Amino acid sequence: MALLSFKPYFKKATWLLSALAAATVSSTAWSANLSDTQVERLTRDMKIMRTILDTSLAAQTNSRPRVESVYLARQGMLFTIETRGGFHFDFEHLSKPVVVPIAPKPPKAPVVTEIYFSEEKIEQIEEYAMQAAESAMEMAEVSLEFMSDVDWSSYSSAERSEQMAEQTQLRREKRELEREARKLERQVREIERMLRDSQFEQELENSESNEKLSEKLKAKLSGYTESLSEVAEKLQVNATKLQERAKKVKEEQEKKQKQRLLETEILISETVCDFGSGLRSLPDNEHISFQIEGRVNKLYVFDKENITACGQGDITAKKLLESSTKYSM
Repeated sequence: MALLSFKPYFKKATWLLSALAAATVSSTAWSANLSDTQVERLTRDMKIMRTILDTSLAAQTNSRPRVESVYLARQGMLFTIETRGGFHFDFEHLSKPVVVPIAPKPPKAPVVTEIYFSEEKIEQIEEYAMQAAESAMEMAEVSLEFMSDVDWSSYSSAERSEQMAEQTQLRREKRELEREARKLERQVREIERMLRDSQFEQELENSESNEKLSEKLKAKLSGYTESLSEVAEKLQVNATKLQERAKKVKEEQEKKQKQRLLETEILISETVCDFGSGLRSLPDNEHISFQIEGRVNKLYVFDKENITACGQGDITAKKLLESSTKYSM
């Protein structure tokens, strides 16, 4: 009985061994389809293409790109392009417009037209001040985040230095906004205290002499409210400037990305057109594919038939690029 309990496991082990043996035979049979001579020719042709791409990309990007290649049986050659210290594509955002979140504008400052203020009135003034500060700080923070997200590797040394100085200035202005916000908070607390004190004094004294004091206090409160409005407006103006500046930098970077991608696509198609038909080791029914690495990889697949047609002058490099299969992943 004990032996019977091992029977299912024995059958399973036998099946696994049989499958492994079959896979080994299949692999051996498949590897026999590519002779050493074929492998050598494929390796040589891919090395030639890598050298051409290395030279062309280095001249285009002013950097040291890395081009790797691999042959996939029954599919063709795959060249992977990765720039070093050069341009890093962000394909995910190239098709999207630059949208900077707009912080909500604070409500209009309440006008002081009365000497007695309710709790609701005091809260309204305080809420106005806090919204103004938060709105401005949110806009400043978004601007700095935009700047930090920018890939500066494609810029020249002078441009990078200029942008570093720009970021330093942005941070300095952000700190100034924070100081203004703290000042605004202190003013709000002072207004709140004065409002409450004025109400208390008016409740205790209702004499005629107190009317002049009330008028003075009313004027002072009006001045505080006006000052509060001016500070909030200044915060908004400064934050808006930061926002517009960051948006401009982001748009310039994405414009550079699109232009560099277009140049790289043209370079690849021209290289394939000029030299692809010379890759005699590649079977006629296979392809030459390119993968440009980025946050999202972009792939281009060229048919050998179209490559040959371009090499013979039947179609242009532009038409070759248009006829390729393009996708991102």
